Amino acid sequence: SGTMEYFVRFATGFSAPIGFHSVPKDYSGTLEQTEAQLGTRLSAGCVRQWLPDAIALWDFAPIGTSVVVTA
Repeated sequence: SGTMEYFVRFATGFSAPIGFHSVPKDYSGTLEQTEAQLGTRLSAGCVRQWLPDAIALWDFAPIGTSVVVTA
């Protein structure tokens, strides 16, 4: 549908990777969701984050970092 910046993959889903990433933007650069919608079920398994949080995790987790996700 557009772009998901600062994607940190932690699993492979049925047809695509699953991970942490910033709120997706459509091809015109408009956010597809609001900050208030974070934490709601709007994805196929990814954890969406507001941009500053996605950048912080991206900077914290270089390639090869073990990621454990619990529910």
